[in-house]
Amino acid sequence: MKEKFIETIDDYVEDAKEVGRLLKEKYQNDINNPRIRKKYVTIASILLVITILIANIFTSLAYYSEDEEGAILIQAKVGRMYIDDYDYTLLVFLEDEEEKGFFKLADSIPSIGYTYNGYSCLNNSTLLYDEGNKITRTTITEKDVCSIYFRLSE
Repeated sequence: MKEKFIETIDDYVEDAKEVGRLLKEKYQNDINNPRIRKKYVTIASILLVITILIANIFTSLAYYSEDEEGAILIQAKVGRMYIDDYDYTLLVFLEDEEEKGFFKLADSIPSIGYTYNGYSCLNNSTLLYDEGNKITRTTITEKDVCSIYFRLSE
């Protein structure tokens, strides 16, 4: 009985090897066929674009809400943004490492190496900076542009 069991296992192993060889052969034929290769590249490209779009949507959304007086509270968005009838822009300025006292425009709020130095808004909106989470919260009631400044840490 042991010998019959071993023969059965050997038959299964041989069958598995044959299936593996056939799959490998089919895969090699698919890869070598320009039409099928183009199909794979097209599908991969579409999936990549969809993934990038979804990631961009989730990372670029600002969190906002409206308070009782109709002011919009915006959280963590650098750059220009339109919410309902409001046009809001947040600019981040970092102190230049080479020229102390001069600031350069940045594309994000720094996470290390800088300390908060203040803000200014053209239409007197209120901007609050959360040092722990490295985010801003801005209350706007009309179109506004706010700038937030960071100095180099000592």
